[in-house]
Amino acid sequence: MSMSGFLNLNKISGPTSHDIVVKVRESFKEKVKVGHLGTLDPLAEGVLPIAIGSATRTFPFFLELRKSYSVTMIFGKITGTQDVTGRLIEENQVPELELSKCQDFLDKFLGETSQSPPMFSAVNVGGKRLYELARDGIEIDRKKRNIEVFSIKANSISGPYLEFEVECSRGTYIRTLCHDLGQFQGSGGCMVSLRRTSLGPFRIENTLSLDDFAALSKSNSMSEVFVSLSDALAHLPLMNFADSEEDRLRNGITIDCLVENYDFSENDDFRMLNSRGNLIGIGRVVPGNQGSSKKMKIRPIKIFN
Repeated sequence: MSMSGFLNLNKISGPTSHDIVVKVRESFKEKVKVGHLGTLDPLAEGVLPIAIGSATRTFPFFLELRKSYSVTMIFGKITGTQDVTGRLIEENQVPELELSKCQDFLDKFLGETSQSPPMFSAVNVGGKRLYELARDGIEIDRKKRNIEVFSIKANSISGPYLEFEVECSRGTYIRTLCHDLGQFQGSGGCMVSLRRTSLGPFRIENTLSLDDFAALSKSNSMSEVFVSLSDALAHLPLMNFADSEEDRLRNGITIDCLVENYDFSENDDFRMLNSRGNLIGIGRVVPGNQGSSKKMKIRPIKIFN
């Protein structure tokens, strides 16, 4: 039986995100496509959505979704990787810190800003990953990237250890946030632990451990914990189509639709449902081809079986 959907796995610290993908792929008796959303470093834990089958074709529609993390950092230590696994570069004395003062520091990072990716990252520069250069002892200037921090809150402070939570945009390196926070405070800092608590619709409270997944795999009950494509893509609005329209959409034909009951704009993406409420695929409003304020041309861009 062909399987398609997402697994909302709770990654543990240690394995890479790719290691988790390999374990999931090995659980299937037949060849099936498997991939993951939002890479987590080996040190990190938490939400790691795993796409199965045709769900791997939906990755572009998750790129701009917000992510949230629970973080522990330590002031006074600067490392080459910006976390505690790296070589210690500098160690400084840390003054006594109050939680309210730490919140003041964190507030400086709220909103839209820019951030340089760490050398130990998978960013590609001139055909080489930054971590490959870093392993060779090479450090280069990195182009800053625009990021946005939507919320950030200090939860506790114990000596040099600060625990905080953050909700942020795509491309935000929490290790770098800890490093920059330490620089701003004055004594330096690095990340100790990281737990992703959400990625779009995927939440930590609904995750499944890898051991639980393995048990379900042995009992051929994996489909019971799958998140459907339609549910995973719930951040996209939906539009219903008649059977005659479904046939044309499945053949890749652009169609004219009445959209007076929908709040769509040019280039908007949305879920296309058939008359039975099943997901046909993902459509897009074609720009510049509106016949009237009530009609728009709809082009199918992803079709699912």
